[in-house]
Amino acid sequence: MKIVSFGYRRGLPLGDMDRIFDCRVMRNPHNDPKLRDQSGLDGEVQGFVAQDPHCIPMRDLAVEAVKNGAQTIAFGCYGGRHRSVAMAELVADQLRGRNLDVEVEHRDLE
Repeated sequence: MKIVSFGYRRGLPLGDMDRIFDCRVMRNPHNDPKLRDQSGLDGEVQGFVAQDPHCIPMRDLAVEAVKNGAQTIAFGCYGGRHRSVAMAELVADQLRGRNLDVEVEHRDLE
């Protein structure tokens, strides 16, 4: 199964996505000067995203989608650097903990 992170400012990812989750509802780490230069691959950004009230419900919906047969899911935020990357990594970790083989692609992470 595959998880893609992307930035809406560059459009939706190409290819078939079974589910797309919009992370723009979450607080933006970009607005915190300490986190701005980091990415969703960094623990501090993942912790920031994990504290958002939308994180757990979104994560659970993504895991449920995979349990129901989704092969490719995507997470999008404005720039594709913080929230979507963090959510992709957090969900991938959750799925790997269930012994699933997960490929993660960060389309817009620069």
